[in-house]
Amino acid sequence: MKILDAFSGNLSSWFAKEFAINNVIKNDIRKGQIIFTQGQKVEIIADYNFNMFSDGVIIDGGNYDLIYADPPHLVTTSGILYKTYTDLTAYQLLSVEYDLISLLNNLNDNLAPNGVVIIKWNNTDFGLKKLITKSKLFLLFGTTTSKRKETYYYICKKGE
Repeated sequence: MKILDAFSGNLSSWFAKEFAINNVIKNDIRKGQIIFTQGQKVEIIADYNFNMFSDGVIIDGGNYDLIYADPPHLVTTSGILYKTYTDLTAYQLLSVEYDLISLLNNLNDNLAPNGVVIIKWNNTDFGLKKLITKSKLFLLFGTTTSKRKETYYYICKKGE
């Protein structure tokens, strides 16, 4: 199975970190950075440093069976949140909506024909569900509540 972690950071979402280190393609624009925050050393673990919000990004030939995407969700932030997670302005090229649709299309274009992407998102500053319907991705299922400040999961398959 070919797996991509599109925003790997320090692999904090992975229970099986050794598996991720050895078997997952990792991408983060902060590749190789070491961040010191709240007395902790956070090392960004990545094989590539592509900006997933740019148009036409294909990582290591694409064709992934599974992509996990936990992109920055805050438009702007500062302090510890910025240091640890960064924000959308670090990636932004044109507008938040345009860049998010580019991200979603890049995720789609990196999937194998039967590939699946899991997107972790928080709607604090910007909702994602409506944008998924404007992208190439085909939304299968995920979080269905409508609370504003909550982590959402969207599971999509490669669209046409």
